[in-house]
Amino acid sequence: MSLRSFYIITLGCPRNYVDTQAIAKYYIDKGLVFAQDVYSADLVVVNTCGFIEPAVRESIDVILDIERLYKEGYVKKLVIWGCLVERYRKQLREEFPYAELRGCIDPRNLPCSDALPILEGAYAYVKICEGCLKRCSYCSIPFIRGRLKSRKMEDIVDEINRYYSLGRREIVLVGQDTTAYGIDLYKRPSLLNLLKRIIEQTDIPWIRIMYTYPTLLDDELLGFISSNNRILPYVDVPIQHIDDFILSKMRRGYNRALVERLFEKMDSLGIAIRTTVIVGSPGEDRRRFRELTSFLKDSPIARLGVFRFYREEGTEAYAMRGQIKESTKASRYYTVKRIAQGLLSRANERFLGDKFEAIVDGYDTIEGSYIGRSFIDAPEVDDMLHFDSEMELFSGDIVVLEKLSDGRYRKVG
Repeated sequence: MSLRSFYIITLGCPRNYVDTQAIAKYYIDKGLVFAQDVYSADLVVVNTCGFIEPAVRESIDVILDIERLYKEGYVKKLVIWGCLVERYRKQLREEFPYAELRGCIDPRNLPCSDALPILEGAYAYVKICEGCLKRCSYCSIPFIRGRLKSRKMEDIVDEINRYYSLGRREIVLVGQDTTAYGIDLYKRPSLLNLLKRIIEQTDIPWIRIMYTYPTLLDDELLGFISSNNRILPYVDVPIQHIDDFILSKMRRGYNRALVERLFEKMDSLGIAIRTTVIVGSPGEDRRRFRELTSFLKDSPIARLGVFRFYREEGTEAYAMRGQIKESTKASRYYTVKRIAQGLLSRANERFLGDKFEAIVDGYDTIEGSYIGRSFIDAPEVDDMLHFDSEMELFSGDIVVLEKLSDGRYRKVG
């Protein structure tokens, strides 16, 4: 079979976009060219997510769409990569016998200086590690991605310098647990040393840290983040809940008191906090849910994400007693979403004010305005800003924006 072109559909979290870059390089090195869409591609790759039930459904739906194109002769070959393969390889082999199955990419084999940016915009995701040493009761990651695997610091720095040469001005450090970075490779948590190396050996102006773990965000690391103006004072630290009983059932390894001390410390240093919580976990009765919502309303959180609990096969929480009705989960989900909107507005007033720095991601031809983000807005998960400018701007420009009386923004200076 002669294959000349390929197309990749990427599903799931930002970490998957990093893998997609490596997948693209794999096929380009084989002599294939990137197609404009699935209809003009000989080979179609679906880079899947299999973390929770909705992600599994979405991945299967997309695969079925490509299967129809394959049977109609538009696509010559289908290749399924990623988490879904690691989790359901046998079932996929039975359902799609003609498809080639490939699992997850070892981050230690990711391309460095040859990195190919897939996403448009001023930013690039840089995966510093993969896998997890924790065993949270609800999480399928350990048996999908395995134990912690960290990349060498020199490889990460080379990749960042490559992105900078291509015009990217923000790098987003990702991994299942970025604060555990280096434990396998350097025998201790080494995120702080990695940040120092990035500061010393690159010129990237915006460095953003995602997916940290509460117990590993120590005073030294937080102090370095807050004291360096190239590391954004924004840290993503998922807490998942605040009630001690629920945290214990989740096997998170900390309690409410630790979270309160951590948030107080981060707030005192002027670090904007992004976190996520899970509603509807086994045992979350009304009182425990009220404890969660009360904490969220009174906390210094700047950005908040919320997920419903899903019973994932193979996890300890799947068979736990005290499962919550789906209708209750939905109600609680929307309650926390409303709280998140209020926290967002409050944080904008506190951190941004009338004038603030933002990074330009591009131009929206439909709206007729530039789009960008403030330092408290991460790509893909937080807010986008639309703003006007009398002078031409380019992706990656860092500008000062002013909020107007009508709620719009414009570049000043």
